[in-house]
Amino acid sequence: MNANYIRYDFTTQQWHWITHITDETVKRYPILLFPSPTSTTVVYSSMVDNAPQIFDTDSSGTCVRQLTKLGGELPSWSPDGSYFTFSRDIHKGAGAHYIMMKCTVPDFKITPLWPDLPDSVPKFPALSTQHPIDLYSIVQQNK
Repeated sequence: MNANYIRYDFTTQQWHWITHITDETVKRYPILLFPSPTSTTVVYSSMVDNAPQIFDTDSSGTCVRQLTKLGGELPSWSPDGSYFTFSRDIHKGAGAHYIMMKCTVPDFKITPLWPDLPDSVPKFPALSTQHPIDLYSIVQQNK
């Protein structure tokens, strides 16, 4: 079984190999690889000490580097290959609280997608300050 990825360039009408992973290397990756749409970088999630972490490797699968230490899974590339997003569980107890993270390439800088997570949702005004909607009047006016 071979797990190599290829991309078609519509502008030049040529095929480009993204990965060159051998059958022996594939045996080391029992998980799904996510190749960049524009380069030879491949990312994937794998368990380390009972927590999923994000790794990257080169197109041959020989140079592997762990990118996260606080968890990460479900990587997904941007269309231009300049970054990928992934999910991180920030809850340390029972249950889960996932936030989306962004990792830029080639510096592999990781930041939250929203600046003040996990409390980035704005506080809504108290209901007592809201004007009630009179649905009956609206329906009557639209008859």
